[in-house]
Amino acid sequence: MISTRAVVERRQQIGMLRALGFQREMISWIFLIESSFVALLGIGLGAGLALIPASQMITDMAADIPA
Repeated sequence: MISTRAVVERRQQIGMLRALGFQREMISWIFLIESSFVALLGIGLGAGLALIPASQMITDMAADIPA
């Protein structure tokens, strides 16, 4: 839904690309690559930021275990 809205809002950009000779499939690939990049960046940042407090919690729990 969001990507469909982005395509509608970027109609002028799509028109310019078509005027430059881009085919419909090429423009579809551009949007697919852009969406994939944003999704992978979000996944990577989310996982990375989740691992920081997780590692700290593991360190604190390991320190509490009596030896």
